[in-house]
Order: sequence, then C-alpha cells, then structure tokens
Amino acid sequence: MYSCFHVPVRTAILSVLSIAVVAAASAPARAQSSLEAQRDALFDRMFAAPTDLDVMLGYARLSVQLRDYEQVVATLERVVAQRPDLIEARLELAIAYYALGAYEIAVYHFNIVRAAPNAPPEIIAEIESYTDTAEQRASKNTVTGFLEAGPAYGFVDGGAGVEVGFGLTWRYRFEGANDLSWLTELRGTSLHFPDDDDETFTYFLLRTGPEFSLDGTAYGARLRPYLALRSSVDFDLDNRSTAGLGLQYSDTFGTDWAGFALIEGGALRRTDYDEDITGSFISAQVGATYFPTRNTLVRLALRARKDDTDSELTDILSWGGRLDLQYSFRPSWARSDRLWKVGAYTVLDWQRFTARTPERQDLIYGFGASLRAYVKDDYYIEGRADILKRDTDVPGAATSREVMSIVFGRDF
Repeated sequence: MYSCFHVPVRTAILSVLSIAVVAAASAPARAQSSLEAQRDALFDRMFAAPTDLDVMLGYARLSVQLRDYEQVVATLERVVAQRPDLIEARLELAIAYYALGAYEIAVYHFNIVRAAPNAPPEIIAEIESYTDTAEQRASKNTVTGFLEAGPAYGFVDGGAGVEVGFGLTWRYRFEGANDLSWLTELRGTSLHFPDDDDETFTYFLLRTGPEFSLDGTAYGARLRPYLALRSSVDFDLDNRSTAGLGLQYSDTFGTDWAGFALIEGGALRRTDYDEDITGSFISAQVGATYFPTRNTLVRLALRARKDDTDSELTDILSWGGRLDLQYSFRPSWARSDRLWKVGAYTVLDWQRFTARTPERQDLIYGFGASLRAYVKDDYYIEGRADILKRDTDVPGAATSREVMSIVFGRDF
C-alpha cells in the first residue's frame, strides 16, 4: 500500500505543511504593521482627548498585542486611577506587569480583580493560572510536576495494559535583568501491554540548562542552551538512547502568535535486530502557535532528523510534522478552579533507511484526542485515545498501535 501512494501524498502534504509554515512566519509581520498603524491613530486621538477612557483602553489593548508593556502600564494606570471599578482594565494592567517581570505588583492587581463582586467565573479561573505562575516566578526555587497512572486497552491484540507517567520541573532563578534561570526537566511515560510488544511504548527525558530573556520581558524572546538525555522503546522493542546538546529559541509575537526553533545533536545508541549500534544524530524543529482566544491554541511543528550509525540497517533520514489543537474551559459545576482541557493532534513522519539496498522507506502517521477533567483541587482524570501506524515497503513489517487509556493524576 505504502509504495504506491507515498510519493504523491508526501509531495502534497509537504507542500501543505510548507505553505502553512510560510504563512505562520509571515502573518505576525503583517499583523504587527497593521496594529502599529491602528495604535498610531489611537495615539493621536488620545493626545486630543486625554481623558477618553475608551480611547485609552483601545490604545492599551493594541500595545499589549505589540508587546509594548511599558506603554500598557502607563496608559492603564491612568485608566484605573479614574475608574478603579473597571475589572477588564485592571486585569490587563496586571498582565502587563506580569510580562515585565514585576510579579508582586501583578499579583496585587490580580487579587483586586479576584475580589471584585462582578468578576466573571472565567476571569477568576484565568487569574488563578497567572497568580500561581507569578508566585512561582517571584521565588528563586520552584518545583512543579505531576504523577499519573491508569488502565489502558490495546485494540491490536494488546488486551489489558497499564499507562504510567511522571514529570518534574525544577527552576532556579538568578538575580539580574534578563530573567536568567537554570531549568531542569525530568519526564517519563510507560505504556505496557504484556501480550503485545508492538503496542508497548516507553520514553524518558532529562534536559537541563540555562534559560534567559533576550528583551527583558516574560513574554518576549528567550534562548535556552541545554543538555538532553533521552531513552525510548517503541515498535518491536526497538531501543534508542541519545545524549545531545541543543539550542532553543522561542518568542511571543503579540497576544495571538508564538514561535520556536531548536537544533540538537550528539551521540546515539540503538538496539536493533538484537545488535548494539552506535553513531551520531542531528535534529531540528521549527513551529508556530496561534491563539484564537486566550483559552484556545493551534500549534504546528515541523521536524527533521538524521541518524548516522555504524550499521547500514539504521542510517535514517526522517522528516515530518505534528498539528495540535487545545481548548481550556471551566464548567460551572466543577469543584476545582483548574481549567479543564480538551485536545486533539495528528502526526505524520517519513523515515528513509538510506544505506540499505534496496532502500527502505517507512511512513508513520496517527492521531489522538484527550480530555482532562480536574475533579478536585489539583487532582484530575484524563481520558486518551491514540492511533499510530507504521506503513513500510518491507513485506510483513507494518505495525500498528491503537490504544485507549484513562489515567488518574495529580499536579503539584
């Protein structure tokens, strides 16, 4: 099946992904030029009518989108001085202080909004997220994480299984204007089916390194060099471990767009066909995130990777992409202040085993959906459904994983 369709489908999909990335990269620049023109017009109106609250609010909103937070603070301080009951204006002022790294002042204004009798429930939920993060960032040492476990069922002869996951993030902040910190992440997940190795999956990550702001704001450009150790077991118990150095750049383009790019390279070790194989790898990713609303995101990421090993069986060139959708909300009857999350994704990757004769080509594709419901405080239940398939031009080597799981977990 794969060999007869992969060329036209691959060309078509890569064209679509390329167009999407170009559009994502150019859209922020076009939008910023338009926003600047709108703000200039509002500035002239504000200069002519310095007490017009509607004009000042409009000017502040555009300044938020342009990341000119100093202007946001200067304008909204005047607004709340005249109208301290304007909850929306004070909320935007708190967010601006947050972006500038003035976390204590931001929490002060967030608490005023939270105590207001006319504050909507969705605003309260948003404030909880900001204040938690602001309080963490105001501290030198912060540790966050999660633990989860639950039953799983594999539909391709997997039967009953179990899924277990954990995460730990430690951040130490140094004194200084560039919001310099040392960030260490530890992640692990295991999906185990005793009756079917094809559906078994294990992944472990340790990543550590400094992170700092390039423009002095919490929402602005950030750079992160890091050391990463990874280990995974996937399809047919193929083991792969890597140790690499990477560099990640991320930025936020106003309130609607964010983007990132990273490159990583290092040493790898694989166990394939009962043979230990060593070599090197280099990988790159680029992505963009669009926020239609504050509680909605659409993320597209493209990636490429090259493995160069001492065995012709595992010299691999791969490329592909992933599209994620996520929406956060809080039901009125929920017992937790945490936002519930519903998400979906689709993934598509090509792999070429370049040194084999004849050359082997695999197509890995899949999709999934999830719903996380916070039942009380930081305790949650999350249902997940995932389908991942590998098509190949090697007869009898195609594999598939179709899994549904329900995990019970806690954030901390």
